[in-house]
Formats: sequence, structure tokens, C-alpha cells
Amino acid sequence: MKFFRNAVKLSIHAARAIVFGALLLLFVLVGAASLAGFFSNYCTPFELASHFRVVYVVLFLAVAITFVLLKQKWAAVTAATLVVINLAPVVYLNVPISLAHGDQGSKPEDLNVLQFNLQGMKNQNYNRTLKVIAKVDPDIVGLSEITPAWGRVLEKNLTKYPYRVVEPHQGGVSLFSKFPIVESKVKYFGSMKRPRVVAQVDVDGQKLDIVFIHPVTPLKARYLRNRELVDVATDAKNFKNPGIVFGDMNTTPWSGTFDKLLRDGGLLDSERGFGYQPTWNAKMRLSLLPIDHLLFTPEFSVRERRVLGRVGSDHLPVFVKLAYKRS
Repeated sequence: MKFFRNAVKLSIHAARAIVFGALLLLFVLVGAASLAGFFSNYCTPFELASHFRVVYVVLFLAVAITFVLLKQKWAAVTAATLVVINLAPVVYLNVPISLAHGDQGSKPEDLNVLQFNLQGMKNQNYNRTLKVIAKVDPDIVGLSEITPAWGRVLEKNLTKYPYRVVEPHQGGVSLFSKFPIVESKVKYFGSMKRPRVVAQVDVDGQKLDIVFIHPVTPLKARYLRNRELVDVATDAKNFKNPGIVFGDMNTTPWSGTFDKLLRDGGLLDSERGFGYQPTWNAKMRLSLLPIDHLLFTPEFSVRERRVLGRVGSDHLPVFVKLAYKRS
């Protein structure tokens, strides 16, 4: 009997050691990845690691609780520290821009903007998309990954938007506006001819500069995505009027690439003050990554920002209600 009890105790100790060892290995690997993400400018793996701050928080919280149950004090403290380190950039999205940039002025005008990536090659849910646009009734709509078929459907049905720029090739981008587009061109980036729309819209006498983008995914060519975002920052820096830059940017707010775009373009992030709003991958039960953005010059403020429901794409639509002062 004593032998049996000793064997059971040894088995329990061995099981605890195995669990602790496995947790420790997971902890070290994920911890290293989360810290590497803070150096996202160095290489593609580090940038990819930067995108999963929310995942790290959940994992480290679970690990910390487990270490507490296993009575591993210092391991639990270290895991809790990593929870705080990774939670800070996520919580930062809840800090309103107004705290840092002041009041944007009294009696501002409103501008409602909707944008999303249609995933047009794999999504033929035309009616669902048209219903979403009709329901939120934005002033300006930006749609990416449109195909020639999508282009025909949109141009035929979006009759409330008589002003439009449509380029349905090479990652297809389109801009639909209720207000006159007084200037526009499609800029093609690099040898792959990745298009983006650069336009000027006249909103009842107030001109606004607009850039709608969809750079290539960094999984295919990070340096090309980065180079195009450098060009986009230059576009923004040359705005002569209040302006916005929006679209599927294939990067999250926690990437150094995103920070550089904001800094060099003199832009602000509409997600600030509204918290974590993931838009991809909508094909999964839970979307994890906020990679669809609307950025703006300081003449604007944000009244409302929300992510809408699924429309058949792997991205979720983003609706932003902006306010601006007339110049």
C-alpha cells in the first residue's frame, strides 16, 4: 500500500513537472515573440509578431494564473509583467486624441466615410454589400479588391454616388462620393502597378484631400508595402486641405511601419479613443487584427467609429463619422 501511495505521489510530481516544463517553454517562446514585436522595423518576422498584442495578453494571463496554481511565484510575476507590457499598447487605443491635440473647434461639419476590402475574387455577395452601404448611407465609400464584375455592379447600383473613381485591376480600388470629385488620379506603385486613388473632393465649397489605398500584404513583399506607405506619407504631407488616408493597410497600430506612416504623414489614427476594433479575419469566429484604417489630418476630429458586420469578405467594414472645421 505504501508503495502504491509513493508511486501516486511520484506520478503527480512528474505530471506537475511536465506541465510546468511545457508551460515554461511556451512562456519563453511566446514571450520572446511578444518582445521581438517591439522591434518590428528590423525584419518581417518581428513585424508579424507585433500584430498579436491581444493574443499575447490572453495567453500570458492564462499562464500567470496557471503558474499561481502551481505555486511558481516568480514565473507568475514575470507572466503578469508581460501581460502589462502587451496590454499597454492595446489600452492606448482607448486614449482619446483630444487629450493630446485639443479641441478641434466649435460647430464642425460632418463627413461620414465607409470603407472595406471586398475580397472580390472570392466574394459575390453583391446584395449584402449594397445593403450595408444603403443602411449607413455614408458620404464617401472606399472599396478595395474589386474585380471588373464588382466594378460593374457598383457603378450600376450606387446611384447616390455620381462621382466615382474605379480601378478594378491589381488589387482593385474604388472611391464613390456624393460630393463632386474635382481632381482625381490613380497612382500606380512600382512594377506591380499597385493602384491607389488620390483625389480632391468639394464638400459644399470646402475642398478635402483624400487618398484611398490597398498596399500589398507584407507576407508577399514587406519592402514593397513599406515603400508604398512611404509614398502615401508623402501624399499626405503634401495635402493643401484637410485630408484623410484610408483603406486596408495590411498593418496593425502596433507596427513600427504604422507609426512611421502617422509620423511622416502628419496623420492621426481614427481608432484612438474608440479602442481595439479588429477587422480581419472575418472568416474566423473571432477577428483579431485591426488592419483597416482611416487616418486624418488634425483639422478633423472623430465623432464615431465602428466596425460593421460580416458581408461575405474576410474583412469587416469600417464606418467613421468625422467632423471638420471649414477653412
